Amino acid sequence: MRAITFTITLFFALIFTASTAFSQVSFGVKAGIGVSTLSLSDQLSEIGTMDSRFTIHGGGFVNYGFGGRFAVQADILYSQKGGTLKSREMTIIELPEGGQALGRFEVEEHLNYLDIPVVFQYRFRGRNLTPYIGVGPQFSFGLSGKSTLKFDSDTNPLQDPSQDINFGSANADDYKAFDFGLSLGAGAELELTSGALTFDIRAGLGLSNMDPQDRDAFKTSNRAFTFSIGYKFGGGGW
Repeated sequence: MRAITFTITLFFALIFTASTAFSQVSFGVKAGIGVSTLSLSDQLSEIGTMDSRFTIHGGGFVNYGFGGRFAVQADILYSQKGGTLKSREMTIIELPEGGQALGRFEVEEHLNYLDIPVVFQYRFRGRNLTPYIGVGPQFSFGLSGKSTLKFDSDTNPLQDPSQDINFGSANADDYKAFDFGLSLGAGAELELTSGALTFDIRAGLGLSNMDPQDRDAFKTSNRAFTFSIGYKFGGGGW
């Protein structure tokens, strides 16, 4: 974790040093909504299907522009992720009060991350509107999470209390604390008298196995599709 932090800090320092001579620097805030799910290994997919969930995100960004066509934008975002795993097969369980019930299990997971995407942009210069496309790495750090187990049955529906999801590298943890992925998408900036409105659509593809023990049979990866609206202070449209 220290090596990752050092690498990110060094990267920002190098960009900032270069930007003082060759680029235009601007800052902004953004927020939006999204749809998130989890990609499962073949073995886990045999157990159930994964449904997506609606999410929110928000934070700030720094944009470094080079020569009017290229830019690097680093975001720092609080992001919700997760999904709902629904069992494929009907299951019989023993009820606490006696008897049995037939139904399907659902495991609903709400995950909270600190996302740091570093997106390299190519910009299409316009009069007042500047569209762009971008791609780059995303560094994600698990903050907290909740898991809720439900038993969907016509006769005896059950729901266990929510349990905390632990992020770390120990065998008892649920997911790794660090997740590496890819962020790609497109957007536009609408130039105003001061600053600019920003619109952004992105797909986040987790490339890491979130399983703390790196077991292929339990491989899980984050997937997210987001839409953001923001405001950039200064440098609108360049």
